[in-house]
Amino acid sequence: MAQIQLPSIPMIYIKAALFLHILLVSLAFIGFAGGGFYLYLNLLLFVLLLLHVYFPSHTETAPLALATDLISIVHDAVALGVFFPGSHLATINWFSYFCAVANLAFRFVSSLLLYRVWVAQSGKEGGTVIQVTADQGASQP
Repeated sequence: MAQIQLPSIPMIYIKAALFLHILLVSLAFIGFAGGGFYLYLNLLLFVLLLLHVYFPSHTETAPLALATDLISIVHDAVALGVFFPGSHLATINWFSYFCAVANLAFRFVSSLLLYRVWVAQSGKEGGTVIQVTADQGASQP
């Protein structure tokens, strides 16, 4: 009996993170987000993640996506606090709000994933992400 082997999918975690962010942002836009304030950083993140998928050897896409993701954490937290839906709004607004909260929570996971990708890319080139040196000849006071 022959076994079926599925082909390996390169960068599966990056692709899954991109898919989940797109899904959560689109569900958040159904009723919660009332304008472009929520969309512009997400679109930038989507473009950077797509660039990383199509050009994995490009060294600037992962750190730029990480920076965008970290800035979006603060931005989304403020937006969720300001645009908290009232009790008079429909159920779809609450669903969209919770999708935006889930997107905010998933940003921590995707930031860690992007940081690990950044470290792995830097390691291939022989460098490190954060380099600390100590001057051996410096005198101690």
